[in-house]
Amino acid sequence: MKKLLAALALSLIALANKEAWADQCEKRLYTGFDTRVKARLVGRLAPGSESIVGFEVIHGRPVVALPHRLVLFNPNKRTNLFIADEVESMGTDQARTLWIQTRTADDPRTSNVEWLRPNGMLRDAKLSSDVRGSLHASGTLLMLEVLKEESTTHFVTRRGDGGYALLAKINGGVKVASWNRNGLATVVEQSLYIWPAGGSEFIRIATDAALSEARDACLLGAEHVVLALKDSLVVVTPDAATALVGMQARCAWDGTSLYLLDIRSGLVWAVTGAEKLGMRATDLDHAATLAQSLPKSAPEDSPAALEAARIVGCAEVARLRSQATDQKLATSSSASEAANRSVDLYFQAANESMDKGDYTSAIANFNHVLQLDKNNAAAKAGLERARRAMRAEKEITGNRR
Repeated sequence: MKKLLAALALSLIALANKEAWADQCEKRLYTGFDTRVKARLVGRLAPGSESIVGFEVIHGRPVVALPHRLVLFNPNKRTNLFIADEVESMGTDQARTLWIQTRTADDPRTSNVEWLRPNGMLRDAKLSSDVRGSLHASGTLLMLEVLKEESTTHFVTRRGDGGYALLAKINGGVKVASWNRNGLATVVEQSLYIWPAGGSEFIRIATDAALSEARDACLLGAEHVVLALKDSLVVVTPDAATALVGMQARCAWDGTSLYLLDIRSGLVWAVTGAEKLGMRATDLDHAATLAQSLPKSAPEDSPAALEAARIVGCAEVARLRSQATDQKLATSSSASEAANRSVDLYFQAANESMDKGDYTSAIANFNHVLQLDKNNAAAKAGLERARRAMRAEKEITGNRR
């Protein structure tokens, strides 16, 4: 586990620090999506200076929470719903009904939980009176309350009727938390933990200083976590950490697709296939395929080379490309030797057929030689000799008749 965490640490530091990557790859950086995933553009948030408080998806439609308004993406338009109190968090229940948690300006210690209804927001009196920490939920029956008391953080599950239970507690402060049908993913201080649905304890899968700057997290499966770091999104598993895309973003998972909100551009993406990332063996195979598929003339800063370098580093990409060139030369040499051997065999068969007077077979074998080596002068001469011999034989046979 220590070796794994050390490897993850190196990967995460490199992904979080653009300058480190630039120095390693001669100041060239691949920031696009990993080519194993499919990404499609689904909308755009209008430019503005407001900070993004939350990001959710309801039946394939993104919702963005800003401090005093919600932006709901509909098929042909965006709808703005203004909120008087300051929005602190946002989530959805099992039926994908939206709720928000707000803080009043008069008493920041008091929070209100409100549900989105057809005619506006409706305050939940029970939850508003009971909840003291921050709420999290994305398509779940139960909400998760994260409550910090002195040096300990408590994770409490809550029902809509007020029932609750302590899930776990851990030392340290929570940076981000994600609670969906797959379970809990959270960054506490500088460590990433998961609590899979149906599990009985926290599992620490990474520790690194870069995690302290995480802005969001999404648990895609039992062990696949998408982390939104300072300048990139990374898929982290107990096996590896793999860059998904270079982007300052918030994320949401609806059970089938990963939705990303690019904070800088406002673009909203729907991504499928992210669960393929984060496995060391397949990541290495992908990098090797990218590097070895490049022609010898491809520049070092071609997209495929830089994507491979993002996984294994520039030196390894150079080695893989050199290895591929050597293999191609060896294959070409072997093919050439095999062709030469075939030419020799066809020549031998053609000459034997000429000696026997079997000009039809001789012509066929000389043609085989020319298929392998179209400029072979000896084969051309032999073919012409065999044709003349065949014509002469036919003339003699015809005169006898």
